[in-house]
Amino acid sequence: MPQPIAQSSNQSPAMLDTINVTPKKQPDTIKDTINVGRAAVVVPAAPLSSQRSEYKVYTEVEVNNTFSKKRKREDTRADSEALAITSNQAQIADTAVRNLHNIVKSLSEAKEDSENSDYFETCIAGDSEFQVLEQSIQNRLETAIKNVINSGRFPSLPVKEVLKIQSLCEASIASVSQQSLTIWAGWTESDTDEWRSRLIAAENGLRACRLVLRTMTAERDEKQICSEELVQIIVSAVKHTLDSCLVPIVEARPNMGDTFQIATAHSKHLSTVLQLCGSVLASLGTLIVSVGVSESALTPVEYLCTALIFVENGHSEKESALGVQRFENLRRKAMDVLAKIFACCIDQRHFIQAEIQMGLEKLPVGRQSARQFRVEQGKPIMLVSALMMRLVQASSSRSIKDSKSALGHAGGAANGQHESDDDSSEEDQPLAQRERSKGNSIADLDRISGQLHKDATRIAYEFANYFVSRALKSTKSGDEPFRNLLDIFVEDFCNVLGSPEWPAAVLLLEMCCAIMANIIDSKDRTVPEKNTALDIFGLLGSGLVDFKNRVKHSIHNLDISQSELSNRLVLLAEDAVKVGDDPRKGTVNQQDLLDFEGPYRVVLECLPGYLQVVGNLDDPHFQSVAGCHVTSWAHSLCKAVQAAEETGDLPASFKSIGQKIKQMVLDPQWLSTE
Repeated sequence: MPQPIAQSSNQSPAMLDTINVTPKKQPDTIKDTINVGRAAVVVPAAPLSSQRSEYKVYTEVEVNNTFSKKRKREDTRADSEALAITSNQAQIADTAVRNLHNIVKSLSEAKEDSENSDYFETCIAGDSEFQVLEQSIQNRLETAIKNVINSGRFPSLPVKEVLKIQSLCEASIASVSQQSLTIWAGWTESDTDEWRSRLIAAENGLRACRLVLRTMTAERDEKQICSEELVQIIVSAVKHTLDSCLVPIVEARPNMGDTFQIATAHSKHLSTVLQLCGSVLASLGTLIVSVGVSESALTPVEYLCTALIFVENGHSEKESALGVQRFENLRRKAMDVLAKIFACCIDQRHFIQAEIQMGLEKLPVGRQSARQFRVEQGKPIMLVSALMMRLVQASSSRSIKDSKSALGHAGGAANGQHESDDDSSEEDQPLAQRERSKGNSIADLDRISGQLHKDATRIAYEFANYFVSRALKSTKSGDEPFRNLLDIFVEDFCNVLGSPEWPAAVLLLEMCCAIMANIIDSKDRTVPEKNTALDIFGLLGSGLVDFKNRVKHSIHNLDISQSELSNRLVLLAEDAVKVGDDPRKGTVNQQDLLDFEGPYRVVLECLPGYLQVVGNLDDPHFQSVAGCHVTSWAHSLCKAVQAAEETGDLPASFKSIGQKIKQMVLDPQWLSTE
């Protein structure tokens, strides 16, 4: 059994310094004493004159702030409690740092003779042997690191100590790629036992991957901590586990040999490995956003996540060895990573789009089996439908790296760290600073947000045009699934209309509608193609009717007596429903719709709670959703201004609204501090 690692004893807290107070001199004369007698009220004589010229001016007035003894005791007790809490937190943090230091020191010394140490064990993987940390010791190390990170003291650790931690885990990570994790037919019981031991070793290696990624994403700025070689080893470990073990098990069915039966019998270990792969993928996504990785490490992550999106899982729990929702959770994390890469690495967007389009042929065409992605307050949709909307939303907001660099520059300038020199050119300044200095006109907003809207429109059109063009070349009963998939995509986008989380559904449906209209109007299109377009228009019409019914239901459930805002929102919704029923009944009041205190702001302020990211406004998904709403707001305002200028009836409030929206485009967190 491994010996316990020595820990330093807690030191006694430092004694508070005493303060010597010298008492005032006691009165030594009769004049200095205060005689206490009978209480009396002395009324001064009235002034001889009450003219203003005789008044005196006092620049300072002494105020008696004395409180009762009880109040003083309460304040003193509160201050003492606050000091005690602060002191206790500091002691806990110091203890966590000392414990981690002692563990790392003991393990580093034991590593020099790891073969004879109880802290290490030999792991045989293929033809290689690795001296890896014993599982309980590695768990203890991970707990110590978590305690230091939670105390906020991890950034203060020496770089050498962090590198030692990573070095202790590297062998365990490297061993995963050498393990044989595939289940083969005809295995005996001993073969299965050996496979289980290799699976446990891989599980330990994945825990080491998670541990190392914790050190890389714990708010450290040193580049040497994020070794590209170590990141590639981590990616290889996850890829090997998924490709050789988990994906074949997910694709296995009860009637397809021994794989399903063996996996079902060891579902507990496999579920743990599946969960660990999801944790490592999520940490890789955080690393890509916060720190950045080289393209040699980024490309395998993209391939891996894209492949997971299109793996065919079982349609029911009986047909899935690992469980339908367990694997869907992993797939959802893969989608999150792809969306993060798409948002912060603009040069990778075309590659991700191409990979998604190539994988569409692998999707199941059954509506029930295809829709496994659960949405808030709606029917399940396809994961690919959700992924497309997330990519469109990411393209309609400023990239995460641009936003962070602009905010960092602004913060440095506020502290006097980035004062501009006379020789500096405008091109050397970040976008946010250049745009803030150009003025407050609507033209500036149109220029800034217009490009974002064009990018989102282009990506939405490319997705829509791809599966429409493929659907027109296939039939519902044919071998290719695109005709059925087109119906599913349109229905999915209609099902999430009006959801605050999926504003891109409107843009994707608009692109589908425009393409179908062009098909019907074109003289070169065949009759089957025009029939397909008419079928899609039928789905669109049905989806819009359902959406309008949902709006009417929301109107009836909203209590207008709660606030003036509720009353305004109900009136706007009622006008929208009337116009939808009969456009001749009028139009929606654009000034109320685009007002800074109107529905757009309501959605943006409620969005953190809806997405459950309160206190974490740096969440990439929240930023892309909020950015899509802001871009839509800006685009609608610019269109309204252009229409008003043609009629000469431009509302005075539009200019100030445009300036505020411009601030939100440049700084995603501006509204939360406004």
